[in-house]
Amino acid sequence: MKKAFAFIFFLSVMFPFFSQEHPFFQYEKLEQPLCAVSADHEIRHFTHYSLCYREFYEQCEWAAYELTKEELEKRVSRTNTFKSDPLISSGSASLEDYRGSGYDRGHIAPAADFTFALDAMKDTFYMSNMSPQNSSMNRGIWSRLEEEGRRWAENYGTVYIVTGPVLEKTDYKTIGINEVSVPEFFYKIFLSPVVLEDGTSAAVCCAYCIPNSKTDKPFSDFTCTINDIEIRTGIDFFFKLDDELEEKIEGALHSLIPIQ
Repeated sequence: MKKAFAFIFFLSVMFPFFSQEHPFFQYEKLEQPLCAVSADHEIRHFTHYSLCYREFYEQCEWAAYELTKEELEKRVSRTNTFKSDPLISSGSASLEDYRGSGYDRGHIAPAADFTFALDAMKDTFYMSNMSPQNSSMNRGIWSRLEEEGRRWAENYGTVYIVTGPVLEKTDYKTIGINEVSVPEFFYKIFLSPVVLEDGTSAAVCCAYCIPNSKTDKPFSDFTCTINDIEIRTGIDFFFKLDDELEEKIEGALHSLIPIQ
């Protein structure tokens, strides 16, 4: 973890915040990945984030959003207003599915990233945004990784975040009457635009794959490439980028990538 902090501190000191001329800003909703088109993949757009719901697993396979430094100002408190999602056509998981299961209703898009507005924060409490998480993992390493995303927003001005469970099997343990799958791993991806001291553009990126179990290890021990997560999930992240740049970013391991 110390290495990760040192890396971010170095970049925040050496490179100023991005400008509106950064190439990333030509892409609308850059953070939203490309996934399969089928009845089992339902895209749900909220005002400040989006997700793709998988009826087979009764949870989303990704949640994606852009977090800015300005949005880090906390204006509302957490409400814990968990509720089923009425706009999932097949019906989302319910609170009863988790009751007595031994698992937390783990946010995929975290409530703490949306406390800049009450409606934004409340939208994270739909059950379509929940996944069964080991309580020690959810309140430990996963919570610290969520805080890391906010540090990226603070240091770089903007961070694109994509996060979700790794749904690579069809025979997971399930909970509740709706048979909500219990994932074995969760991923989180960060991508930020930066401008170098000479005025040229660059990107800084990192990805993590965290086991759904108690661990005392720092999240830096679970660093991986975006390509690693693509292979396991079948999701195409940052597909809007030029193919060559996309490959550089998605094959990098916590790296700074110059943009020509």
